[in-house]
Amino acid sequence: MDSMGVRTLMTRAKVSLVGTPMGSAYERMRWAAKFVKRYQHPELWDFHLEPYRFDLALTHLVRDDSNCLDGGCHVGSVLAQMVNLAPNGEHIAVEPVPHKVTALSRRFPQVRIVPGALGEAPGTMTFFDDHSGFASFHPDPMNTDVNAGREVEVHTIDDIVGDRRLDVLKLDIEGAELWALKGARKVVEYNEPTVVIECGRDGVLSPFGYTRADMHEFVTEELGYAMYSIVDFLYGRDPLGRCEFDRAGVYPFRGFNYVCVPASRPVHRLIAEGAREQLF
Repeated sequence: MDSMGVRTLMTRAKVSLVGTPMGSAYERMRWAAKFVKRYQHPELWDFHLEPYRFDLALTHLVRDDSNCLDGGCHVGSVLAQMVNLAPNGEHIAVEPVPHKVTALSRRFPQVRIVPGALGEAPGTMTFFDDHSGFASFHPDPMNTDVNAGREVEVHTIDDIVGDRRLDVLKLDIEGAELWALKGARKVVEYNEPTVVIECGRDGVLSPFGYTRADMHEFVTEELGYAMYSIVDFLYGRDPLGRCEFDRAGVYPFRGFNYVCVPASRPVHRLIAEGAREQLF
């Protein structure tokens, strides 16, 4: 079996596990396996906890009838939560890697799976996905052959959603998040969805032509949203100013995922200060 066949089988297995007891057991084992790394780097505690805080935040963001869009669905771990939390909602997932699209369509027949990538304008672009842990418009110099790109269709969120209601928008697309947000202006204006977005280090964003400061400016000034780190959202703290947002992306990282809500919308404290967090 060639490498693509192996990747396809592995993807099918991962997709079939998400949202199941076996999938939860696998995540527990992953957490346990990283004990030494956490012990050696206690300054990265917020970074290590972020995936579990992310899951907790999602339980407070998604209602029974929420309509959600998962941009950069990967193997469907976030999509599974959306479907479970909002069984009466209508959900959309966007994924550019063909064998993942096939596996997701089988696992989530009730979800509209859109093959392709997200951007500021519709069209086509070269996409790199020959490394299992990386898929982006720009090649990973450590793992990706610069000649291994292929053309994918690019959609805007405005076109995909149309006149439907959207309550929660999640974007994790390896640096192209600002491009996707710029293609969602109408959706944001008319629906004011909660946006859960990844924003990496400036070194990750530079090939896309923007910085973390540009992301913060667009979200806060053009969209009129407030940006919270996952932990600040859960504790009901103040939103991140520009300087705080920049500092969150340098070592020791506070995390790279953020909850964005309209600035006029109150954010309530969900966890008491000093409370011991329930990770699993």
